[in-house]
Amino acid sequence: MKRAPVPETDRKLLDDDLAIHPLLQTQVEALEKTIVTDNAANPLAVRLQTLPGVGLILAPVLALEIDQIKRFRTADKLCAYAGLVPTTHASGGEVSHGRMLPFCNRWLKWAFVEAAWVAVGCSDYFGSFYRKQRPRGKGANDAITIVARRMAKISWKMLSEERDYSQQAPVRTPPNKLSPAALTTA
Repeated sequence: MKRAPVPETDRKLLDDDLAIHPLLQTQVEALEKTIVTDNAANPLAVRLQTLPGVGLILAPVLALEIDQIKRFRTADKLCAYAGLVPTTHASGGEVSHGRMLPFCNRWLKWAFVEAAWVAVGCSDYFGSFYRKQRPRGKGANDAITIVARRMAKISWKMLSEERDYSQQAPVRTPPNKLSPAALTTA
């Protein structure tokens, strides 16, 4: 291990910071335990923890900011409240989409975006969905917002149906086959 030369005054400050680090680490761990015990009785937080990317810290944030899922009639309403949908401008029959909604619940938006970054790394479904979206948009941030919007829709479905997340393989249906009679009449 190489050591970079550090001036004496900077070495003193660095040593002071390193001495404080274990104390801060124990305080962070104690706060995390408090958060976990306080939210263990919150059924929304417990249910949201089953969603990939949502852990012990983000689940209570999502649960407290959503509050009651019945406030949102549809998943799109939750996405709009979280600021995960673009603005829409329509004039003369032309529709264009702009920036994300500026007036939203910023904590909810932050929590879904943070969960999306984790989910693309730990879930095959969200990872492949992210990789599919990335070339279409303007880059990583647009793609992660699309993943966060998908997570918000899944969260709405989970909470409104009162069930945990379960990743299911897509159901492939065979293409409709036309009968010979349909081919002759067409």
